[in-house]
Amino acid sequence: MAESLLGEALFVAAALLLLITAIGLVAMGLRGGMANQMMGVQLLGSGGIGVLLLLTLASGDVATLDVALLLALLAAVAAMALRGLALKNPAPSDEAGGEGRR
Repeated sequence: MAESLLGEALFVAAALLLLITAIGLVAMGLRGGMANQMMGVQLLGSGGIGVLLLLTLASGDVATLDVALLLALLAAVAAMALRGLALKNPAPSDEAGGEGRR
């Protein structure tokens, strides 16, 4: 009985984490800019990994852990690709010195 309650609690935690990640992605999608896109990729990667790890613990399916590790690799590669794109095509504020640099 305690194991089923723990499994249900982990499923609820995974659903809440997925909801919070989706809300964060929508908030970042409403803003523009390369930095927000890069942060969105990182949020999707880390949120997805967290959800998959919770589902692994809840279901006991080890294959889900492999998917989480694959998602971690893909998120890192996507962040590096966006960084490379940002270096090739700097934003207009970056060319003029940028407001955020001090």
